[in-house]
Amino acid sequence: MTSSMLPEPESKWPRTLRALAFWIVMVVGSIALVQYASNRRQEAVDISYNQFVEQLDHGNIAAAKIVEGGRVTGDFKSPVAVRGRAMGHFTMVLPFASSESWVATLVGKGVDVRGAEEKQSFGVFLFSFLPYVLIFGLLLVMLRQLQRKA
Repeated sequence: MTSSMLPEPESKWPRTLRALAFWIVMVVGSIALVQYASNRRQEAVDISYNQFVEQLDHGNIAAAKIVEGGRVTGDFKSPVAVRGRAMGHFTMVLPFASSESWVATLVGKGVDVRGAEEKQSFGVFLFSFLPYVLIFGLLLVMLRQLQRKA
């Protein structure tokens, strides 16, 4: 009779399942976030400077954005077939430093020219916040351990 009055030992399964669900949501959520961020970028074909000049002569360059490092991204007026796919956007690296006369040539051909500063990539952004994420994760683990002992 006294044995039936004792409380049953608490099962660790609910706590384990909660922790497992938390980490599954964290992993799947971060993968989904990376996929979402990478899908937002428009697909662009990497072209040579010769191909760029050819498209410029045909009047097929709608816009060009020149980044500090000599990288040019832009849009074609009509899609160009590259490797069996029609592409509407391009990227290329200038074989020389951008000059005012070259930009004037683009403007003369009716290209919408813009300039931009070189910005950090998503990977650099991610690695800059990685230490903070690790510290936050360690704090979470420590707080959970303290709650279990209390």
